[in-house]
Amino acid sequence: MTTPTQTLPACVLGMQCYCAGHANGLDVNASCSTREPLGPKLEWGSWPVPYSAPIAWGARAIYRLGSTGKRGSGRTIATIDLLGDRQSIKFDDGFAPIEFRNFVKWIDKVAMPELRRQCVARYITADSNKTIEIESDGFKLIAGPRGSHGYLYIRAWKVA
Repeated sequence: MTTPTQTLPACVLGMQCYCAGHANGLDVNASCSTREPLGPKLEWGSWPVPYSAPIAWGARAIYRLGSTGKRGSGRTIATIDLLGDRQSIKFDDGFAPIEFRNFVKWIDKVAMPELRRQCVARYITADSNKTIEIESDGFKLIAGPRGSHGYLYIRAWKVA
């Protein structure tokens, strides 16, 4: 049975909403695409993940958008340094090891390269409040600097 809190956007319910629309300046009184209440925040990653997520990962990475050449003459690159003690993960009891490996592989081989590409393509600076959303293969990642001047807050989860 579906309860009203599972079908209404978090922002309509008066809950804190972390969708890309609101993070990128959507009027706080406007509805968004978040269709379920968000759970508690992960220790790292700064944003909560949906309660229904069977596995979730969060990180606060060191972030730089820069150039490869002398005095900015080279191509622009996004450097995302993940630190072991600035990451957290949560998963449901009984979550299969193969699913865990698939999740980690997706983050490493699909999401992080695409995140770097989008940071450059959208010119996401370290002081930006813009967010990037990546969703494929049954997983979702949302990341953004949140105006931190040097960190990139990342969260990823299996879409239930």
